[in-house]
Amino acid sequence: MKIGLDESGQVITEPLDSLSELLQWNPENFSFNKSVIQKQVQMVANNDSLRKGLEPSTRPQVLVCHDMCGGYLDDRFCQGSSSVSPYCFYHWQLIDSFVYFSHHFITIPPVGWIQAAHKHGVDILGTIITEWETGSSICQEMLQSTSVIDRVTTKLAQMALAYGFNGWLINIENKIEIDHIPGLQYFVHELTLKCRAMLDAPKVLWYDSVINTGELKWQNELNALNEMFFQVCDGIFLNYCISNDHLSHSKMMAASYGRQFDVYVGVDAFGRGTPGGGGFNCREVMEMIQTHGLSCALFAPGWTYEKHPKEHFDVQEVMFWGLLNDRMSTRTVKVPFSTSFCRGYGNQYFLEGQSLSESPWYNLCVQQIQPSFTQSQFYRYTLAKTVRQVTEKTGEAKEEIDVKVHSEVQHPANPSMDFDVSCGYIGGGCLKLFAERIQSQAVCFKLFKLDSDYFKSLEISVVWKASCIDDFSFALALTSADEEKIRPIFTLLETTSLSDKQRKDMSLQLCEVDPSICVQTIRQMEETNLKNGFTKSTFLVSSSKFIEAGYKDNLFILSAILVPCDNVGALNSCMTVHIGHITVHEYHTALFPRPSLNNMLCWTLKADLPLSIDDMHKILINPYLNINLQNTKTPPSTEESSISFNTDSVSKSQGSISVSSFSAQNCDIVSSLQSALSQSSSELSNPIYILKWSYSSSMNIDYILVSSYDQSGQRKLLGQTVGEKFVYVPSNDDNKLVSFSIQPIFPFANSIGDEQFYKL
Repeated sequence: MKIGLDESGQVITEPLDSLSELLQWNPENFSFNKSVIQKQVQMVANNDSLRKGLEPSTRPQVLVCHDMCGGYLDDRFCQGSSSVSPYCFYHWQLIDSFVYFSHHFITIPPVGWIQAAHKHGVDILGTIITEWETGSSICQEMLQSTSVIDRVTTKLAQMALAYGFNGWLINIENKIEIDHIPGLQYFVHELTLKCRAMLDAPKVLWYDSVINTGELKWQNELNALNEMFFQVCDGIFLNYCISNDHLSHSKMMAASYGRQFDVYVGVDAFGRGTPGGGGFNCREVMEMIQTHGLSCALFAPGWTYEKHPKEHFDVQEVMFWGLLNDRMSTRTVKVPFSTSFCRGYGNQYFLEGQSLSESPWYNLCVQQIQPSFTQSQFYRYTLAKTVRQVTEKTGEAKEEIDVKVHSEVQHPANPSMDFDVSCGYIGGGCLKLFAERIQSQAVCFKLFKLDSDYFKSLEISVVWKASCIDDFSFALALTSADEEKIRPIFTLLETTSLSDKQRKDMSLQLCEVDPSICVQTIRQMEETNLKNGFTKSTFLVSSSKFIEAGYKDNLFILSAILVPCDNVGALNSCMTVHIGHITVHEYHTALFPRPSLNNMLCWTLKADLPLSIDDMHKILINPYLNINLQNTKTPPSTEESSISFNTDSVSKSQGSISVSSFSAQNCDIVSSLQSALSQSSSELSNPIYILKWSYSSSMNIDYILVSSYDQSGQRKLLGQTVGEKFVYVPSNDDNKLVSFSIQPIFPFANSIGDEQFYKL
């Protein structure tokens, strides 16, 4: 993948399409994620397959292979985009691995996907694919000798390390000469070994395509024809046209290696060759896979976005995953953790409850840890299938399955749990909980499945707001998630006082009638009124409370509860709460120091926009704006050029600064632009601003807001970034810029850093 500029000067990611591009790739020049991957990521979701020292493949795994419209859509923008109604995946709690797929030779996940996956404890893989005649030529060149294979596999492992992802899916979709089959196996083996040596949680998977004779012949099972590739990598992704016999054969062979969970059975959400026809009926094939105890590779679940009206996406998405939920393991979230529930998009950006920007935006780097449970917890889904005969263009008869889903709410208060973009505390929105107000009908919304150190005291804070709170009460609850618990246990955290009757109603509704119920009540340790009607409630749950209550494990369910008040004459017929932020951490444990951003610099490059295709191909940001330039007060001038850069806070120099005058690396955006634009007109006036700053990699910063100020003092949010650099091209309607600012967002409640300014 290349990181460069598009025609309008936006920083984008692009795949690699040739072997020469791959071999020319230099890890020393590509370090966009270096500050990110070296960061001590502490507030992340925990992959429950790794919990308690278990190896990753001690249970069936779930892999999602994301393929949408050729890839590199609005997600290709490193600093986000202004996309309206973008695709967003947020069911991370149900999967273990994520593959970013396209039909380019080398596909690396854009940085937003890498950030979002790792924040949720999910492995993420890139794709190596060869197809048709072009792919055949690449394979012949790549497999001609072990020395070439060694160079290629080293580059691929280094690329995964540099960008911070976990490995590769290998998909060879063209015939291989029989003499090159040993070389292909060597390629798979070497790439697997090098990824294991260089990467955290490495994974290299082989797609069921080419067999041991070199033929492109999909097997739909693990057998003697593709076994040679399975033996030397971490797993196989089977083709989609499976049967029970295929699965039985695969399990038998994989079990002989003690690796049955390393067989990922392909399920195409679009139904191409998949039993049951895919779509909402993916549940049928998932049941087949579960019966055989194999792992699943779900291909293109973005079907819910591509095949339905965009305004119905959330309903379709929750329904699709709700149908599969009981066939998958729900991920635990490791304490400490913090979330604002932001999905990485919004119609505005909220900062401390107030709207900072009223423009649509999309940036997966900003996505926060998503709930372990969704709206589907309140629904029962049933499928109605109709099989009909259709005739193909070839005259061949074929069966098609039409599926209709009926959803039935399982609570009289008709509760809903949504991401609300009209209100938020930090990011693009917040979690909205709604229920009809029915006397004596408490509603419990399960939010997170937590994994905490045993017998540790916890501090829990929630930022929330509600209307008509006199008509109902809002509380949090901790319950034991131990399936072998002796009795139901509730630790009730009251953000508003509950009457004895409310507590009794709640206990009866939530725990069913059980005389052994244990309900502890913990009142707020602190309450703080925040901006825009939000309140921060903080609770201390001491370790003694866990012991007294008889908790048997360190797994908990954190829930939110809406309880109607005793006031029979209440005017409001519904209960609504917005949760803007939740943080859970060990009490008396210092969270993280507030880091400072240092050495903020700004360069102004001038170019003729839009850039030509030729210029765009030349402009590579190698590394991604990792410019080590000194902020010289009196920069030396050279002869006139088409590029000018200003490092003074107020610069009057009209000449350009020679790259050699600075302690810059040879390959950076400055030299790249200079090379690309040196033959252009000298009357270039469109500015490209480059901001750079630094902070210690040990500091925990979630992301950084970048803003500009005009002459009137109006702040404009330009975007968000996870790195230490930002590129900005002003639009024609921008007023004269006076300064830029950067502002860190930390991953815990109400911890928003101070703005730091650079005056132009």
